[in-house]
Amino acid sequence: MYKLTHLGKYAEKKIRKFQWTNTYGVARSLIATGLFLTLAFNDASSLVQPLGDQSSEMPATSEPALMSLSLFKLLNAELARWISLAILSLVIIGWRPRITGILHWYVAFSYAAGAMIIDGGDQVAEVLSLLLVPVTLMDGRKWHWQPAPAGFDAKETGSAFKALVLLSVFFVIRLQVAFIYFHAGVGKMSVDEWANGTSIFYWIQSPLFGTTQFLSDLLIPFFAEELVITTLTWGVMIFEVLLFLGIALSKKWRPVLLVAGILFHFSIIVLHGLVSFFFSMAGALVLFLGPKKGFKLDWVKKLVNRSVGSEAPPAEISIQAVS
Repeated sequence: MYKLTHLGKYAEKKIRKFQWTNTYGVARSLIATGLFLTLAFNDASSLVQPLGDQSSEMPATSEPALMSLSLFKLLNAELARWISLAILSLVIIGWRPRITGILHWYVAFSYAAGAMIIDGGDQVAEVLSLLLVPVTLMDGRKWHWQPAPAGFDAKETGSAFKALVLLSVFFVIRLQVAFIYFHAGVGKMSVDEWANGTSIFYWIQSPLFGTTQFLSDLLIPFFAEELVITTLTWGVMIFEVLLFLGIALSKKWRPVLLVAGILFHFSIIVLHGLVSFFFSMAGALVLFLGPKKGFKLDWVKKLVNRSVGSEAPPAEISIQAVS
């Protein structure tokens, strides 16, 4: 007879409570949507070719060997784009997570390694899709919207091990997302324009990431007020630190922070037009703060049930993004 340590007892308690929910499926679809939109509305030459190079394939460079494995460097760039779109489509609709999980990471990695210009959202998508690979490999469902056939029993060695791996992966993901917001909030404090409360005023006028001329003309008089611009600028830093604290705050505050965080990133779309960034960070927030019991997606369940027919399992157990 063995005796559990305090850590072992804690892990066993968590395993007994572990449930599979659709939360991670929603996050996967959101993360894949960001890159899908980037690839769908841009041709390959504008994404992966150096300026002025109209050839259809990437030139040879002295880049690290790992980066040379990018799909966009192994194949014709336009062909790689269409293959990536096909894979991302399967991820978005939730088909066969066990198969598409690794493919999703490879596409995200390929774009991050092969594109000439990427933003933070592309890097987040690459990292999170990699961290989710162990989860998808353990997901034998046909669709990631389906209820899973069974939960976990802490007394069963194999089952307990799987649950412990999943709990560990989701914990690491939560730490990763929390650190992103910690770095975003605290890192800005050392920048003069953020510290003196004027940064947003300059960002909305940036030639690369600024607002449209119409919106700029509308907002500049409002943002020119010292109290307004200082409150907004410091408010962004405070809110990002608050999102970081979501890892330790009571679970009852997670839905509030989740909605607020998504609205925060939607405002970035309005001001800066970073659509793919929004979807990557929305997916990250779902993994970080998503509901323990999963989302109520009745319309998706009905659609999946029609697709799988009798294959749909009777029990409603859907993957917990965070415990």
